[in-house]
Amino acid sequence: MHVCASLTLTVLGVVLGFVPLGAAAEPAAAPAMPVAPEVIKVGIMDGMFKGVPEGLVKAGGQQFGGLFKAIVGLPGEVDTEANHIALAKKLDANKVHLGVFHGFEWAWVKKEFPHLAPLAITIPSQLPQACVVVSAKDNIAGPQDLKGSKVHVPFNMKAHGYLYIEKLGMAVPGAFEVSLSEDVATEELLDEVGKGRAKAALVDAGALEAYKKNNPGKGEKVKLLCQSEPLPQTVLIYNPKHLPDNVVKQLQNGLTGASKNAQGKAFLFMWNLKGFEPANAGFDDLVTKSLAAFPAPEKK
Repeated sequence: MHVCASLTLTVLGVVLGFVPLGAAAEPAAAPAMPVAPEVIKVGIMDGMFKGVPEGLVKAGGQQFGGLFKAIVGLPGEVDTEANHIALAKKLDANKVHLGVFHGFEWAWVKKEFPHLAPLAITIPSQLPQACVVVSAKDNIAGPQDLKGSKVHVPFNMKAHGYLYIEKLGMAVPGAFEVSLSEDVATEELLDEVGKGRAKAALVDAGALEAYKKNNPGKGEKVKLLCQSEPLPQTVLIYNPKHLPDNVVKQLQNGLTGASKNAQGKAFLFMWNLKGFEPANAGFDDLVTKSLAAFPAPEKK
């Protein structure tokens, strides 16, 4: 009888969320504290190297470790990754310590990997934004009027441009063809559009603005046909489960102060950046808008 009563109380205690006296539960093991890595492994989306010769990418990777240590005081090494989900999984498994994502890719992975967090965001000269330009003489109102013409893409077009042209193609199916120019850079392609030798071109909005500023005569010969929404800037993501707070702080302090020393300036020049800053409400808003404008691709 006493055994049955004891068993009943134990079961009842489990159901109600308490343990009866005399049946104390063993204390839960404390979660393991993250250990500081000897080398900070950084994974970078390879779409950030569009148009950069492989030799330069390799050379930049070799220089990265020294510059990284000079900036943050910790040795680093870099590798590229082609898939945003694969990079997020490496962060999840502690195979890399920092992941460098395009802002729109972070919008895609943050819900699936809610424990990952921004360590810092970049300060670019201009937010990523893509546009299609045509000759100023063309009397067309939008991409639907291209009537099957080619939209030429320069070899150094970045990932946000391909994202936009794919969306545009789905919005006006059959209105144009996409032609990748393997040996023509943005400025040359804009020259061709201005001369009427190319019907339309996909370019970065910042590059178009610089072209018009530096070449006012040529700039008047091209006009904006359509453009994407501004997208969130590149972001450095980490896993709080795997990096100690003091290492996170050291990385953040080093990156945000990069513009204050010669090595940091060289690092920023290599990546064409003004600097780094903590993630903020403006960035979070861009991430939310980016996901609405460019939903995550379906998993294959």
